[in-house]
Amino acid sequence: MYLLFGGVALLLAIGCGNVSILLLARGTARQHELAVRAAIGAGRGRIMRQLLTESLLLAAIGAGLGVLGSYGILAGIRVLLPPYAFAPEVVIRINMPVLLFSIGAGLATGVLFGLWPAWQLSRTPAGQLIGSNARRIIGNVAGRRAHSVLIAGQVALTLLLVAGAGAAMEAFVGLVHKPLGYDPHNVMSVGIPLHDGAFTTWASRAAYFEQMRANVAETPGVTMAAISSNATPPRNGWNSRFEILGKPASEEQLGSINLVSPGYFRALRIALRQGRIWTDTENQDGAHVAVINRTFAHRYFPNGDAIGHSVKSVSYTHL
Repeated sequence: MYLLFGGVALLLAIGCGNVSILLLARGTARQHELAVRAAIGAGRGRIMRQLLTESLLLAAIGAGLGVLGSYGILAGIRVLLPPYAFAPEVVIRINMPVLLFSIGAGLATGVLFGLWPAWQLSRTPAGQLIGSNARRIIGNVAGRRAHSVLIAGQVALTLLLVAGAGAAMEAFVGLVHKPLGYDPHNVMSVGIPLHDGAFTTWASRAAYFEQMRANVAETPGVTMAAISSNATPPRNGWNSRFEILGKPASEEQLGSINLVSPGYFRALRIALRQGRIWTDTENQDGAHVAVINRTFAHRYFPNGDAIGHSVKSVSYTHL
């Protein structure tokens, strides 16, 4: 995700640089005009105000079109998304701080480089510019060199813009298709609030959730239902220190515990590498059984002998 954010920031910087080169080229072409106006009595302050007004107008139009385009593209994305692609509480919207920063960067670029012709005029005597026509200004060695540099910079930044857009899109596609360890398609996660002290025993709590799971499973359109204490991977469960019985303890041993029903793995199509899934009877009785992921197994059981060991955590006696 940070790579994607970096790609977007790079595209913004390249776009601002591209616009700045266009403004510089436009200012270079107007040097003779501004020199004539200064020679016939137009003050530099008046010229600066005119250039500032023009630059602000161009920047405001560009920023406005960009904002309208972003909202239009977002509306199109919402239409193209399949129904129930995200949970109901997920809201896809424009990030206002990012939008304001982009507008500010666009306005600053337009104003800064739009005033460049006036700054250039203050460094060059007006008589020198009046004595040469626009073609001679661009045709001399310095003018040709500056013009060539601007064109080369324009082409280079355009190529960078295309390459950056391609890299950002490739990174986004990679994030979309990155293996999650489970299949999230056609899966919906719904939070169920449960007050503390509502159930005093494990059996009553398990019976309540099993009844709820069975009712949901009988709903038309639902093919399978399961219970989990903390939604779907990878940000599920709560962190707890643990100790593997029979092995030296370490203060850095920290794992994430998630209480699930037996059908949780089938609902998410999570493959079981070794061992077995506990039964409904074991689930109702609160049996001390657990399934660990591959990362946990490789870190603490590199020889592949995880089955049969006991894990003691802060919250539970052993699993």
